[in-house]
Amino acid sequence: MKLNKGITSGLIILPIVIIIILYFATKKTTIDFLHNDSFVISEFVDKADGGKSLLKLEKGNDKLSLKFTLRDGYTYPYAGIVINKADYQKFSLNDYQLKLKVEASDDIRLSIRFTQFIDKYSKSDDYNTLPIFIKTIGLHKGENKIDIAAKSINEVPDWWIAKNPKAASLVNEVPLDNTVQMWIFCEKNSAVPLDKDFTLHVSEFSLEGGTYWPYLLAFLLIYGIIIFIYIKVSAPKESGEDVKIVLTPIEKIETEDRLPKFQSEILNYIGSNYRNSNLKLLDVAQSMGLSEKTVSDILKECTGKNFRQYLNFIRMNEATRLLKESDLQIAEIADAVGYNNIQHFNRVFKEIYDISPKSFRN
Repeated sequence: MKLNKGITSGLIILPIVIIIILYFATKKTTIDFLHNDSFVISEFVDKADGGKSLLKLEKGNDKLSLKFTLRDGYTYPYAGIVINKADYQKFSLNDYQLKLKVEASDDIRLSIRFTQFIDKYSKSDDYNTLPIFIKTIGLHKGENKIDIAAKSINEVPDWWIAKNPKAASLVNEVPLDNTVQMWIFCEKNSAVPLDKDFTLHVSEFSLEGGTYWPYLLAFLLIYGIIIFIYIKVSAPKESGEDVKIVLTPIEKIETEDRLPKFQSEILNYIGSNYRNSNLKLLDVAQSMGLSEKTVSDILKECTGKNFRQYLNFIRMNEATRLLKESDLQIAEIADAVGYNNIQHFNRVFKEIYDISPKSFRN
């Protein structure tokens, strides 16, 4: 059966509104490094390690250009860029996607690296206690698009583990909320020979925030369960709602063991004669040898309804059964349960179940 239209609309609109609110509440802000003044992009070259590699970094309004040449001098020549907060505070990579659009002058291998601060282990004055996470990506000549989850940058160098054996079990559980710095650079390997000029043009460089979809899905699951329970509880019941004693309209109702004599006789009489369209409270009272008021009071006490309400309940209870289990026409059903006027039957049915007999059957 259908619920009230207003309630049904509310049940549909409510989760949509809540999901929209949760989406924007949990979605992390995208960080565009090319246009974000709170981050600083600087040169990262091996000169600090005694190397001789060359790098020229040019910053435009919408792109970065890196022109570099790796040269012999340091054991592992490198050149690239380093990113950190302008105020040197830590930042989060948790639940972020790293997006890069890079035009390379030749085939080359690019290394992405960041360091994290581990609570209760890392020391601010000892850089060697900051775990290093690395991922290397191959670029081909021309335009390259990179879209990777920050959590997939997860290779920790063996030399760092060797220096920090006590932290070996911690690095797999680092939440990426305390990022100190990030590097994007090239170092000498088979794809990046010495003394060759390379150029990288970076036109997109950002961290795109995700949403906490597991939480949204959990909300939908819980909401679905609540709505299922609500429909089960709220849907009109064939046995009638708010009726203290549920009686099926059969010729003889076994109530003698549960009710005082007059209550059972009154209910049995109505259950046996509800098909009579002319059945009145007076008929019941006369058959019992009681006053109409006494019969009405007894009915109210044992069913919570007056005579007319209870009679309609009995009739509608049987009508819903026939609508579901028989092929009788609605007019025939109306007549079978005591209504000689189809319009009156439809009106009473709609008042009780908030739906027409035809819609109920469909």
